[in-house]
Amino acid sequence: MTPRILVAGATNQIGAFIVPSLLRQSGSVIALARQPRPPWMPSNPQLDWRRGDMAQASAPIEDVDGVIYMGPLREFPRLWRRLSNVKRVVAFSSTSRLTKADSPDPAERAVAAELAKGEQRVQELAEATGAIWTVLRPTIIYGAGLDRSLTRLAMWLQQSRFMPLAGSGRGLRQPVHAKDLAETALSLMHYGTEAQGCYEVAGGSTISYREMVRRIFESLDIKPHFLPVPMVLAKAALPILKNFERWRDVNPAMIDRMNQDLVFDYSAAARDFGYQPRRFRPDPETWLRIDKQRDLTFY
Repeated sequence: MTPRILVAGATNQIGAFIVPSLLRQSGSVIALARQPRPPWMPSNPQLDWRRGDMAQASAPIEDVDGVIYMGPLREFPRLWRRLSNVKRVVAFSSTSRLTKADSPDPAERAVAAELAKGEQRVQELAEATGAIWTVLRPTIIYGAGLDRSLTRLAMWLQQSRFMPLAGSGRGLRQPVHAKDLAETALSLMHYGTEAQGCYEVAGGSTISYREMVRRIFESLDIKPHFLPVPMVLAKAALPILKNFERWRDVNPAMIDRMNQDLVFDYSAAARDFGYQPRRFRPDPETWLRIDKQRDLTFY
């Protein structure tokens, strides 16, 4: 019997790869999302698309074998109460759980605390029912053209042709492709591994923030051009930057992090379930929405 998988937060950029892959493998999928089925998600009789807010819905969901959860972790308990006899759960958290725990910004510390609490609840609820559980903590995600970080940055570089850089931009980064994360979640779901716990899942390249931006420039066939900005001046300019959509969410802690290493050891994931992420070598298609890309092997 084909397992029935529930994908919560299906319009997430990782879900954009997961759902089509499950359907291609003749799987039965229940997709939960706040939005209607988007144009990049294929129509399929095996896809049961259910629109609604996970924090408000309460009706039971029957005959689910496994859950891939990409919604806010604070809403996971409400969803779990609607399920029964689930054998496997894979939930996505974030390395922000670690990097923002000691942030000088109160809002960022609150995000880290919420993630920590959410991870704990996933473990408690799964273990209480005997389900195998895994929490994945990705770094910066890109690759489906849906993210608000590197794809938005690529759009900025394409329009402006320069990048303001606070300090030297020496802080190390490990961008991770959404398809690598999707493949990992599906592997955990399908191949019966009993790897349990929280795992960091970073990308295969460890590069400076400046080098990361340089590679994005080159993927767009634009000569890299950086505008060095002293740290003090960059922070003083924040009230002005907030008038521009691309920079509206920037805060002093984010400026500091341009020169701080955000690096994670994913050897535990490699050991326990063969995690092997690709290197960060984007090309022009990387920044297109997923249904506009030629590499549609998940469809």
